[in-house]
Amino acid sequence: GGLFALDRRTEKFRRFGKADGLPDEYVEHVAIDERTAWVSTPSGLARMDRASGKAIAVYTKTNGLSDDWIHRVLVAGGRVYAATESWGVCVFDEESGWSAITALDGLAHNVVRDIAWTRSGPAFATKAGLSILDTRSGEIRTPRRAEIAEVDAGSARVSSLLALGARTGEVFCGTEGGGIEVFHTADETWDTFDASNSLLDDVVLSLETAGRFVWAGTFGGLSRYDADAGRWTSWGTSSGLPEPSVQAIAVDGEYVWVGTAGGGVSRLRTGFPEARLDPASRYTAAEHLVFRGSAVTYAAGGTAILETRPRSTGAAAPWREVRRWRFPAGGARGDLAVLDTSRYAEGEYDARIRVASGGTEHRDTLTF
Repeated sequence: GGLFALDRRTEKFRRFGKADGLPDEYVEHVAIDERTAWVSTPSGLARMDRASGKAIAVYTKTNGLSDDWIHRVLVAGGRVYAATESWGVCVFDEESGWSAITALDGLAHNVVRDIAWTRSGPAFATKAGLSILDTRSGEIRTPRRAEIAEVDAGSARVSSLLALGARTGEVFCGTEGGGIEVFHTADETWDTFDASNSLLDDVVLSLETAGRFVWAGTFGGLSRYDADAGRWTSWGTSSGLPEPSVQAIAVDGEYVWVGTAGGGVSRLRTGFPEARLDPASRYTAAEHLVFRGSAVTYAAGGTAILETRPRSTGAAAPWREVRRWRFPAGGARGDLAVLDTSRYAEGEYDARIRVASGGTEHRDTLTF
C-alpha cells in the first residue's frame, strides 16, 4: 500500500510509505492545501510536505485527535476537518490546535464517513444521516427525510458526500443501499437517484464534481450526472472498467481518475474542457480567495476570465471582470488567481471563472 503521486511530466508514480513518515500504509484519503497533503489512515493523520514527500507532523490520539482512524479530510475556511470512525469530527486550527465535534454537540452520529463544504459550512456524512454545521452560528442541523427509514434503513447511512455549494445549494448524499439522496438547502426538499432510475447500484461509495457534472462511484460501476440536461450516463466493466466497485474518484481537468476495489486505477478522458471553482476555496471576509489551478485545465488553448458581482435577491447585478489569462495548447496548472476579498464591502458576492475554448464556453460560480 502507501501513497502514490504521479509526476505529470514523466507519467511515472512515486511511492510514499512509513519510511516517509506515514503512520500506516493503508491510505483512505488525501486532501491538498497550498504546500502540504493531509493523508488519512486507520492509524492517524499525516501532514506531508508536497515538495519533499516527508511528513511534517503525524497526529494521533496522543497529540490531539479524538480517534486514530480517519476516513476523510477537508481543508476549508482556514481549518482542517477530519472524519473519524468512532468519535465524530476532529477540527484543526493553526492557532488553537485540535478540537472535536461529536453527537453531544448535535452531530447525527459519531461514525463519520465523509465531509463536504456547503454555503453555510461543512456537511458531515454520518451513520445516522446528514449533518450540516453553520460556521457563523455554531449550530448543527440534521435535515431528515421521513420516508427514508420506511423505505430502507440503509438509506439513512450516508457513506459519501458532495456539496455543490453556492452554485445550486444542493448536497448529494451517497448512501449504503438507498442510492443518492439530494438535499436542496434552499427549500429543504429531497430528490432520489437510485438503480431504478439512474445508477448502476444502490450502494454509493464515492462522489465528485466537475463543472455541471456529478460523478458517482457505486458497487456496479461509475455514473455521471449532467446537471444542465438532467441526464445520467454510466460505465461498467463492459465499458472498460477493470472492476465494478468504484471506491474513489478524482477529476483533473479533462481526465477522471477512478479507483476500484481490486482493479487498480483507471483514467477516463472526458473529451471536453471544464471550468470549476472549488467550494473549499471559500474564505471569510478580509482574507484572500484562492482559485486552484487544478480546477481549470483543458487540452486546447483558450482564455480564462475571473469575474465578480454582488449577490442580489432582485435583478442580477452585472459581472465585473477582475482578470483574464490566455492559456497555451496543452492547458496550464498552478494557482490561477488570488482575489483580495478585503477590497470588497461587507456582503455576499458571486465569483466565477469562464473558460472559452474551441468556440465553447464553460463556467461555474461560487459565493464568498
